Amino acid sequence: MIEGTVFSKDIVNTGRQKELDWAKACAIIAMVTVHVYEKTSVIDTETIYPTGAFRNIIEFVAGPLAAPLFMFAMGIGMVYARHHSAHDDFKRGLDLLKNGYLLNFFRAALPLFLGSLVGASLVMPPIAGLLYIDILEFAGFAFLTIALMKKLGMNAWQMLIAALVLQVAGYYLSNLYFEPEWLRYLLSPFLLTHKYTSFPMFLWLYYPVLGIVFGELLQHVKDKKKFYGRLVMIGAAGLAISLGIMYAAHIDVRTMYEVAEKIYYRQSLLHYLFTTSVIFIALGLYYVLSAKVTWHPLTAAVQYMSAHLNVIYIVQWLVICYFISFCTVLGLPAVPVACILPTAAVVLLVSVGITELYLRWKKKKQKPAVQK
Repeated sequence: MIEGTVFSKDIVNTGRQKELDWAKACAIIAMVTVHVYEKTSVIDTETIYPTGAFRNIIEFVAGPLAAPLFMFAMGIGMVYARHHSAHDDFKRGLDLLKNGYLLNFFRAALPLFLGSLVGASLVMPPIAGLLYIDILEFAGFAFLTIALMKKLGMNAWQMLIAALVLQVAGYYLSNLYFEPEWLRYLLSPFLLTHKYTSFPMFLWLYYPVLGIVFGELLQHVKDKKKFYGRLVMIGAAGLAISLGIMYAAHIDVRTMYEVAEKIYYRQSLLHYLFTTSVIFIALGLYYVLSAKVTWHPLTAAVQYMSAHLNVIYIVQWLVICYFISFCTVLGLPAVPVACILPTAAVVLLVSVGITELYLRWKKKKQKPAVQK
């Protein structure tokens, strides 16, 4: 580390980073919004590319600034965690996998199984609902992989190189067709071999590992204002380069964030450049918000959502999926376009409320054990 006006050779920046609270809070808001938009609305996001300002804004914000930022922040959190040995990361990975597959069971496999009993039309078989690779499953496998890398003595930069190598291998291996189907399920946590995979580890490991590199750098920052100012300029330059490449290669910029045909989930090196640039610019904005916004109710809400992001994420999926099941049973229509944002706001508030009830129940349950 080169000491200067921005960086110190010693670790000087520890504890809670308020700008990252803003990043995680905005990420969970974006994820709830896009999940309501994808799963409950009248819009066909599966096959039709976004058109118009409304769809493009939602899918753009929910592209770079939702899952990738969530994973990036996860990597930073691994650096700032009190316990971050390979063993700690391994245990955390197993816990995330447990939560991910439990969520799959209750949000998908169970409703699908019950639906099959009554002859309902299913969007996927119950086994696919159970084995779906979403962000929690990805996070679990990422933690296990990073634990292995630490065990092998790899530093953050070596991990980043390894993640880029895995991306290249994963991108081309995902083009292959594997038989039988059980093999596709077996490989789906790592490669995009099955349509019931959203975040294959080989293609997405880059983001938490980049977060580890960033987190180790952030610990040495002694002038955040200058640091984030430079970060925004780097992000702007990277964004200009990525857009220039897309223009020259006749690549539709919507493929960097659109939901249709799962192109967004097939992360390429160009996706990395575009998304990283947007994240860097956004971090500058989040730093400004963390420094300028002082209204306590808002800052408290931001800190709450950041601290309990994983629980809110799990709850919002349960709320959305059972809302869909309820509407299906009663024959209610899909959410109209005008109601997408209000519905997302209600889902977020309900999810936060359920999260708070759960946390209070959990605290009350643990009290006797502590007093004993």
